[in-house]
Amino acid sequence: MDWRTEILRRIYRVWTPTLRYTKIGSPIRSAAVIVVWHRKLWGAVSAYIGYDAVALASQHADADPIVAILRDYGFDAVRGSTTRGGISASIGLIKSLKRNKLVAITPDGPRGPAEHFQKGAWALARALNVPMIFTGIGYSHFIRLRTWDRFELPVPFSRVFVIYEVRNAPNSHEEAGDILKAVTKKAEDMAKRWKMYVQS
Repeated sequence: MDWRTEILRRIYRVWTPTLRYTKIGSPIRSAAVIVVWHRKLWGAVSAYIGYDAVALASQHADADPIVAILRDYGFDAVRGSTTRGGISASIGLIKSLKRNKLVAITPDGPRGPAEHFQKGAWALARALNVPMIFTGIGYSHFIRLRTWDRFELPVPFSRVFVIYEVRNAPNSHEEAGDILKAVTKKAEDMAKRWKMYVQS
């Protein structure tokens, strides 16, 4: 295993248990498509511990640490994207949904543009007639990295708010993007209010 992957795995195992999660709503445990913005990945893994989920991850080596962390926490991964391995990845996701698993996709990944909801996750849910779980995440304290997605790294001992909103796939992927933006903003607003409350 690459040394960078091993370092990130160790950091995640030590860092993440310090976070305190507040969860609103509940994801279903049958076939559904989870969507969460790429910048929220750090908190998203712990938000679904204990669920039978498969995540879509890029074939690029940059995604190796994410895949290793996912597997540490009991998730499987299908490698591929819209640019590389798209057909095989789609087949893997379809098979997972037909086995009644949850499928997790960052609809603006793997390279962006940030918060641009690409069609894949929505089209998959529509084609198989399964619901979508729009997952909003907000951190009370975080560091914003200078990456394409402006990745958010929650500060240790932060409060993490997670909102699960289960819906049937809407009429368009643009509408799906609007829903995910709204759910994410709701979670971020809750985190800001909590931060103001504890500092007052």
